[in-house]
Amino acid sequence: MINNKTFLAIIPARKGSKGVPGKNIKKINGKPLISLSIQEVRKSKYIDKLIVTTNSQEVANIAIQTGAEVPFLRPEKLAKDDSNATSVILHALDFPSIKGLDFDYFIYLQPTSPFRTAEHIDSAIENIIKNNDASSLVSVCIPPKHPYWMKSINKKGFLKELIQTENIFHNRQELPDVYAVNGAIYICKLFVFLLDQTFYKRNCIPFIMSANDSIDIDTIDDWRYAEYLMKESK
Repeated sequence: MINNKTFLAIIPARKGSKGVPGKNIKKINGKPLISLSIQEVRKSKYIDKLIVTTNSQEVANIAIQTGAEVPFLRPEKLAKDDSNATSVILHALDFPSIKGLDFDYFIYLQPTSPFRTAEHIDSAIENIIKNNDASSLVSVCIPPKHPYWMKSINKKGFLKELIQTENIFHNRQELPDVYAVNGAIYICKLFVFLLDQTFYKRNCIPFIMSANDSIDIDTIDDWRYAEYLMKESK
């Protein structure tokens, strides 16, 4: 709790993954991937309750052992490759043991961001609390490639500008600042999300993170790079 505002943390962790098989329970730096996120949430000064939504009893067991609550097993229809985060969040918020509780905000933390720390979480919470006009917060980082220099290919096979603009940028220093959503932290006023079912419809503020802290594990190359950085940081 902070300023009398309560926070529910939701970590999604379905079984199965095409990019990295079983990645949520696969050990990285000696611990299951999901355990890293749970441990950081438990260090937070402001999180009032932490739940994990999963369709796997094995994931649930690891989550409980690490200190999270697993009040339900997610139905398989919400644990497919094409299942969207909105449906997963709404299902969790509507579960009877959660719905009956009165939280002001929820924070959605994907376990595939192993470099997101308790300090990031608490700083993001502090940022949204001190901004009275903000309904939500989403973490971002500076992308490695600027979209103004990206191209698309038209139906005739010719390269075209991805973003049509009258401006011509010759140097990186001339480019406008842009940010990419990094998938590490999503915060929203609970009643706002129930109404809008998105983080972006109203006043969404950014929480800027570094490139390394923004690593999102989706492929085996992402996994290897994360392992490398963890070993180097020791």
